[in-house]
Amino acid sequence: MSELFTALRDVERRIVEAVSGKRLLDHTAAIARYVRLTGTPEEDRAFRDVQARLEALGVSTKLLHHDAYVSLPVEAALDVIAPESRKIECYTTSFSITTPAEGIEGELVYCGEGHAADFEGKDLRGKVLLFDGLPSPSKAMDADRHGAAGHLHAGDDHLHWMIISPVWGSPTPDRVPLMPKSAAACIRRGDGAWLRERLAKGAVRVRLRTKADTGWRKTPLLVADIPGQTKDFILFSGHLDSWDHGAMDNGTANAAMIELAGLLNAECAHLRRGIRLCFWSGHSHGRYSGSAWYVDHHWEALHEHCVAHVNIDSVGGKGANVLVDPTLMAETKPLAAAAIREHAGQELIGKRIGRMGDHSLVGVGVASMFMSISHQPPHDDATSRALAVRLGGKVLSGGLGWWWHTAQDTLDKIDEDNFIRDTRVYATVLFRLAAAPVLPLDLREHAAEWVQILEDLAKVAGGRFDLEQLETRARKLESLAVALHRRADTLARDAATGHEDEAGIATVNACIQAVCRTLVPVSYTRSGAFDHDLALPATPLGALDDVRKLAKTKSGSDDAKFLETALVRARNRAAHALAKAIRQVEVTLEGLHA
Repeated sequence: MSELFTALRDVERRIVEAVSGKRLLDHTAAIARYVRLTGTPEEDRAFRDVQARLEALGVSTKLLHHDAYVSLPVEAALDVIAPESRKIECYTTSFSITTPAEGIEGELVYCGEGHAADFEGKDLRGKVLLFDGLPSPSKAMDADRHGAAGHLHAGDDHLHWMIISPVWGSPTPDRVPLMPKSAAACIRRGDGAWLRERLAKGAVRVRLRTKADTGWRKTPLLVADIPGQTKDFILFSGHLDSWDHGAMDNGTANAAMIELAGLLNAECAHLRRGIRLCFWSGHSHGRYSGSAWYVDHHWEALHEHCVAHVNIDSVGGKGANVLVDPTLMAETKPLAAAAIREHAGQELIGKRIGRMGDHSLVGVGVASMFMSISHQPPHDDATSRALAVRLGGKVLSGGLGWWWHTAQDTLDKIDEDNFIRDTRVYATVLFRLAAAPVLPLDLREHAAEWVQILEDLAKVAGGRFDLEQLETRARKLESLAVALHRRADTLARDAATGHEDEAGIATVNACIQAVCRTLVPVSYTRSGAFDHDLALPATPLGALDDVRKLAKTKSGSDDAKFLETALVRARNRAAHALAKAIRQVEVTLEGLHA
């Protein structure tokens, strides 16, 4: 191994081994002193505390403030008024409406977990709906669509703070009509069972009062830069706002960011690409308003120079020993798998990034990975099921702990060994992204995912919609990606033996980044590059997934024709992206062989 690669290996080991549990816990304790509600003075003090800690480590920072549309839950009250009187403790949600002072009264109607069948044959106008599970945007939208006055969500044995707006970031005029229009509250599972027992015997009438402080606020956003040898950078992000004191969510993540900023900054001479840290506000109370604003206002710089996005959330929890299913994009899977194998001894399964966790860069086309990486063992409760649905519908883990989004998210919920382990995973991923000569992003994985998705959709379509051209192009791209990475592996081996082809490496890296810019927006969005999809469960390849709806629609009907019209446009978008990506790889291979 050349001196360069020996040095890189030694630097990575130095960074990983230097991760300090004591410093991580000290930083977390300092952050968790503050109740960090979005746009409040106390949150701003927490941002300035983190800024001071970074600057003490020699890291350059900039504290920004911007307008964001956020909602802070204030109070809620629920009274059963018939057939008997009873007060039930509850929390309202971010973006619930504020009811009149006397509240709203209505007949209670049980709607299960909010599936389509749970609403069939029910007149819900003016009613208060009772759902199983935690509040969510989709349930809130369904309640509004059916004219409900309010809705209750029976989660688990604890009251959880939640947000029900489906609008990603601050709303635009066309998204304002989608903001919630009814009153929402979270109740305990036992109280939900008691209400269902009363409903089984007859009518139940309730009075619900909610208050939320909703509107525009100045919110902070902290940016810190670790220099590299080029203008390109890795974005390393996590939210600093929280529910209550939020020691794990998201104090531990912020502490890990501070710790790694210091360690990586001390070794910045070895970084080919810089690392930009962004501490967001508005994650919890503005539906990712901070990260959405940053993308909107720095779109061109991100498009030109952001090589990858690594998000961090809720690391180091007690009992969080499952690391097999973090969210990621296919091209980041080998990198993630290696880091998790090295530091946790587990084999990655992983799942696609969905519409959550400040992944606001998908429209820009940035390869992205992670959010929370360590989870509780699988178990059956409302919190785990809700998180599994939001993360992609697979129950491979038991979520982030019963204390998630509660006042009990305190320092005693943190395990130092898990905290060190998780931080080391991030250290390895960040260093390799920033220091490796050839970007550790695998287009073979991305192309193979397209092939698999298109094959699955073609089976569902059953001949109702032609996807053959897309399948052919995806397979061609996969073949070209294999050739590209064969050449990339050769360049990496040559560099390892001291014969670095700088021009060749630069060409391959530019191609990898260009293909991501081309394919990621099509694979992960419906809205495209310059807007943000709603914060609802997402399907691969966006509108092409409507093939599933078409397959269930009567052939020749108006609804079928409407779907076919939309699907042709979606197919055109995907075909164009695949053709462009193919040409990008072909031109690169031609140049490398010239």
